[in-house]
Amino acid sequence: MSGLRSIRLTLQTLITGIFFCTFLTLSANAHLMVAQHGTMKLGKGGFFFVLSIPVSTFPGFDDDGDGFLSSIELSTHVKAIEKAVHTGFILESDTEGPRKIEGLVLNLAHDQNHVQQPVSHIVALGRFSVDQEDHQLTLRTSLFGKKPNEQHFELTFTRGESTEVVTLSKNQPSHSLFAK
Repeated sequence: MSGLRSIRLTLQTLITGIFFCTFLTLSANAHLMVAQHGTMKLGKGGFFFVLSIPVSTFPGFDDDGDGFLSSIELSTHVKAIEKAVHTGFILESDTEGPRKIEGLVLNLAHDQNHVQQPVSHIVALGRFSVDQEDHQLTLRTSLFGKKPNEQHFELTFTRGESTEVVTLSKNQPSHSLFAK
């Protein structure tokens, strides 16, 4: 039984690696994700997500006070920003409680014409491990920016042929995925 589990974990790791490599390659050529948008897709082993988060969500990390995040500022504060994403973007199972983000990668949300300039958004990529036993999942977030136009996220959830598009805001910060 442990041999099958080992093969399953190896395949999940491989799938996750391919997912991240694909999206990191795309980010070098264009915007990976529109500001305050995100997507979550159920694949083998979990929900994979990409989320564009306003820099103003993370107070104290804009060292030069210009309202943007540079690659140096991201490198300096990456651990604290990762912690903020882990605590501010939560997928909760009705049977297993909060699911941990695995393989979190943060990247500056550059466009292809301005790759050296600081950015107003960062892109987070990761995976929530989800089992078949997770009957009802609820996503909640507190990663809203300070500016009025940064007070919402438009998220697309995909599971097989089913898709949901929802807007989360400070007034409505959670959504039950594919609720029946």
